[in-house]
Amino acid sequence: MIVRTPAQKLVDKATLNSIAGVALDFLVVSAVASLSLPVLLENWQALVITLVVMAVLSVAIFYWIGPRIFGKDWVENSIVNFGAMTGVVSIGLVLLRAADPHFKTGAFRGFALRAPCASPFVGGGLITAVFPIAGGMASAKEHARIRPPSPAPGGVRRCISSS
Repeated sequence: MIVRTPAQKLVDKATLNSIAGVALDFLVVSAVASLSLPVLLENWQALVITLVVMAVLSVAIFYWIGPRIFGKDWVENSIVNFGAMTGVVSIGLVLLRAADPHFKTGAFRGFALRAPCASPFVGGGLITAVFPIAGGMASAKEHARIRPPSPAPGGVRRCISSS
C-alpha cells in the first residue's frame, strides 16, 4: 500500500528487512524460552505420536503437494509452510530466512498474505489449541476409569480425588 503513496521515498527495503530479521530473532528466542520441561516430560507419549504423524504428513506435503501448488520457487514457498506445520509460524519464517535470506522470491509476501486467513486455525490457532484440550479430556477419562472417587464419610463423595 505504501508504494502507492508519496511516503514511498521514506521506506528503505534493506532497513525493513533488517528490522524484520531482528524481530524474528526475538520471536524465536522468546518461543524457545517459554517451553516448560515438566509439561513436556509429563506428556511425552502423546508428543511422540503427534511428532511421528505430523513429520510424515509434513514431509509428504512438502515434497508432493509443494511442487504442484507453487510451481516456481516451490522450495521457498513450501519450506515456510513446512516450518509452520512442524512448529510455529516463527520456525517457518526462520527456515524461509535460511532458504531465501534476501527475500528475492515472493515466498515471504505470499506467506504474509496467507497468514491472517490461516493463523486463526493452525500455527497457534484453534486446531492447535484442540490438542491439549483433547489430551486433557482423554487423560481425565483414563484417570476416572483407573481411580474412581472414593466415598467420603457420611455417604457424600469427595469432589477432589487423592493423588
